[in-house]
Amino acid sequence: MLGKLLKYELKASGRILLPMFGALIIVSVAAYHTWFSAYSLVGHVAEMVMTMLYYAFFCGTCALSMIISVTRFRKNILGSEGYLMNTIPVSPMANVFAKLIVATLYQVVGWFVAFLSLGICTRSIHLDDITYAIRSIGTLSSETRVSVLVFWFSCFLGLVLFNVAVYTALAVGHSFNGAKLIKSIGVFLLLWIGGSTVMGVVLSHLFTENTSWQLEYVYLIIFEVAYSLIGLALTNYFLKNRLNLE
Repeated sequence: MLGKLLKYELKASGRILLPMFGALIIVSVAAYHTWFSAYSLVGHVAEMVMTMLYYAFFCGTCALSMIISVTRFRKNILGSEGYLMNTIPVSPMANVFAKLIVATLYQVVGWFVAFLSLGICTRSIHLDDITYAIRSIGTLSSETRVSVLVFWFSCFLGLVLFNVAVYTALAVGHSFNGAKLIKSIGVFLLLWIGGSTVMGVVLSHLFTENTSWQLEYVYLIIFEVAYSLIGLALTNYFLKNRLNLE
């Protein structure tokens, strides 16, 4: 059933995000031709128009990939579609996992497309550079590979943790009557600021002058996993026991 939920969620989110990704690439290619050929009045006007259009699509793509994570969860589980989604024979956690996996996937793809478009329109990315980067991976030492992997894995878990915190805040905030969105924002700020403070205090006591940055990221990963699991448990509890549909 999780596979069916993933397929449904991929299609639902993709109907909005995939055209946006494609439009950003098209605009970046157009900007590429205007930014380096503006030698006349018409060319300068086209350059200005394409610059504003490109930045609008760039910011829109990055923001929309994050916003969809919120709106899909709120509408599909806690909003008007919740009456249907909560009657199908799947656990609340399966719904949450489907939303989380798809949201994180599209966010990663969205940011990749955004920075790829930036490389295209500024001529800073070439096929030779990509080939060289791939070949360079084989020349790195095992320690360096592990360090790079730990760093990017920590960044990925940070994105997952952000989505989990959003879902937890929405689940808790929508358990109240009235002003549910405002209360969800308050819960999110409380969770994020409180969690960051606790993490900072604990990690500051674990780190010493001799602690390597690789070990620091390992500690960070442990905390990210722990907070994500706690957030998922809270989300599951409120969806199962305190669900208050709009």
